[in-house]
Amino acid sequence: MAHKKIKINKGLTPVEIIGLGITKEVNAEAFYRIFAKKVSNRVVKKRLLNIADEEAEHREILKGIYLEMTGEKKIAPNKYLLKKPDISRDMKKMTHTEILKKAIRMEEESIKLYQDGYKRAREESVRKILSYLMDFEKGHKETLTQELKLLSKEPDWFDSTGSSEWLGQMFIGP
Repeated sequence: MAHKKIKINKGLTPVEIIGLGITKEVNAEAFYRIFAKKVSNRVVKKRLLNIADEEAEHREILKGIYLEMTGEKKIAPNKYLLKKPDISRDMKKMTHTEILKKAIRMEEESIKLYQDGYKRAREESVRKILSYLMDFEKGHKETLTQELKLLSKEPDWFDSTGSSEWLGQMFIGP
C-alpha cells in the first residue's frame, strides 16, 4: 500500500499550517484508536490509546491557536479541516508492522509540518506551542520505533496478553 505523503506548500500561511495541523491531529487520533482495537496486548493497547489522547489534546491546542490567530469565534470548515480518510478500511489489509511504519511516517510528517510552521510563525507564543508539539511528536515517533523493534524480535507481541513475562522486554516511552 503506497503511503501518500503530504507535501507542504511553501506558500501556506501560518494559519493554514495550523489548520492542516488540526486535520493531521484529528486523523492521527482516529488512526491510533483504530490501531488499538486491532491489538490484543493490553500494554500496547494502552500505549496507543495514550498517544490518541495526546493527539486529541494537540488538536485542541491548535484549535485555540487557530481561533486566536484568525479572531474567529469558531473554526469555519475549509479544505484543511475537512479531510477524514477511511483509515479503518486501509488498516484491515495491513500487518502490525505496516501500520507501525505508517504511524512513524505520520509522526515524521507532523514534525515537519510543525517545523515549517515554527519557521513561518511571527508570534513567539505560537512558536513555543509548535516547538512543544514537535517534541511530543518526536516522542511518539520514538515510542513507535521502539515498538517496531520489539515487534521485529517478538512477532506475536501485539497479539499476546501483555503478561508479566514481557515486561522486561517492553519499552516504556515518554
